[in-house]
Amino acid sequence: AGDAPSAAAVISSRSLVLVSDAMLAHPTQLELQRSGCSLVYCLAAESDEGCEAIRAVRGIDALVGAVRGHCACLALVADACGALCCLASCRDMETVERVIESRAVDAVVEVMVAHPQEGSVQRRGCALLAMLAAFDDEVSAAVMAHGAPALAVKAIAGHPSDPGVLRTASALLLAAWPFDPLPRP
Repeated sequence: AGDAPSAAAVISSRSLVLVSDAMLAHPTQLELQRSGCSLVYCLAAESDEGCEAIRAVRGIDALVGAVRGHCACLALVADACGALCCLASCRDMETVERVIESRAVDAVVEVMVAHPQEGSVQRRGCALLAMLAAFDDEVSAAVMAHGAPALAVKAIAGHPSDPGVLRTASALLLAAWPFDPLPRP
């Protein structure tokens, strides 16, 4: 077995395009969706170039479609939410707009409501919503319109000893706070 390919190699080989296209063309194929979400998560976590490539090949739409079609598969949901968090953390307006337009917030909120007992879903869901809410006032308003503060409170109540949930849910509550003592960067 050789070394795993780099993000640049996956992007330049058109593998990401093929995986994204396959995910969009075959939304009911659970194993394809799960593997695709894992690949996209790895690429998004590795580099900003990965984030740009994911956006360019409709990878965000593929992630959201996978979550909507397979919300009972917690491994898929966790990877898709993780990838969306990485994409939102790129702090690129075009990527954030694409995440919002894809209705990712709707999908993540639905999954958080459907799986309140799953710490990984609550942690990554709160993280995504907090990152988006901190981006700018318009995006924050869109996130808050989905009941983000109540989701954060429910996540904390359901996982009081999970430091990851506490950290990301607290960040989401801070993003919802109407008083901002420090200007946003």
